[in-house]
Amino acid sequence: MRSRVTTHPDSRTWDLAGLSVTRIVIDPAQISLLLSSGFVGDADAIDLIIENAFTISDGNGMTHTANPAAVGTLAPVLSLRLRPTHSLVASRDGTLVLRLSEGAELRVPKRERYESWQTFGHGDFTDASMLCSPHEGPPWAERVSLRPA
Repeated sequence: MRSRVTTHPDSRTWDLAGLSVTRIVIDPAQISLLLSSGFVGDADAIDLIIENAFTISDGNGMTHTANPAAVGTLAPVLSLRLRPTHSLVASRDGTLVLRLSEGAELRVPKRERYESWQTFGHGDFTDASMLCSPHEGPPWAERVSLRPA
């Protein structure tokens, strides 16, 4: 497996070339997106679970707020179906940005109470498994050096 992540001090960016939003699941508490190639047997994928309000910008200047708990806000989520993805950016402050084709963007802010989002990476994306909790620190696991200073 090869990693598709670029690491920066305050963020991690995954190259999602070749993936699309292939599944959308909506329930009263969360929205789940599967980012995959759609090919049977392809192990490279990311499950993205969003547990609070987020925005979707359509690339034409319109931004919509969606909330799993508010049914009337969810129609814009369906516009993501089968849309190609470009990148996934997780920031140290807990913000998650999914960049899609035609300039569209999904943005999830960190919430001060409860988890905001989580990802489960598979195949080349195993390093994309993260949890954005209300605790301090980045959503990714940081390696701790055991060497004395």
